Amino acid sequence: AGRVGEFRALLQETQNFVDRVYIPDAVYLARKYGTTGPAGDNWSQLGGSDNFLACGEFPQTGVEPQSLFFPQGVIVGRDLGNVQPLVSSEIAEHAVHSWYQNPMPLHPTAGETAPNYTGIDTADRYSWLKAPRYLKEPMEVGPLARMLVAYGSGMPEAKAANRYNRK
Repeated sequence: AGRVGEFRALLQETQNFVDRVYIPDAVYLARKYGTTGPAGDNWSQLGGSDNFLACGEFPQTGVEPQSLFFPQGVIVGRDLGNVQPLVSSEIAEHAVHSWYQNPMPLHPTAGETAPNYTGIDTADRYSWLKAPRYLKEPMEVGPLARMLVAYGSGMPEAKAANRYNRK
């Protein structure tokens, strides 16, 4: 019970920080600087991806993927209204710019993680990360992709969490 209470207190502290500091700061910066950076570049076009992939998370029973709390899916071109089913055989990890011995795109189950540090060379190899691809297209994965797929799939908990942009 003590650990649960400690976790709840940490969760509440985090939520307070997001509500009182993070979101207001992000809104302030967006209003102050808009989308144009100091060099005239459009910040809304830098970084990130238009494509999102989520493999699902947190099985509720032994039946997968049907029992996954967070659903599997693929979003292409930021189209939240069209979450496509995930075909896991179409996933590949690219390591062309990573410090690994075999940079060829491979499925995660066949991928190799044999380090080959060659030094930082921004034109060649500069990272320990592998780049996920789906149907040869670059994908963003992780918490944002998981939440967007859940939201686009109509997951009630994800829809209810959208408290900053309710209509």
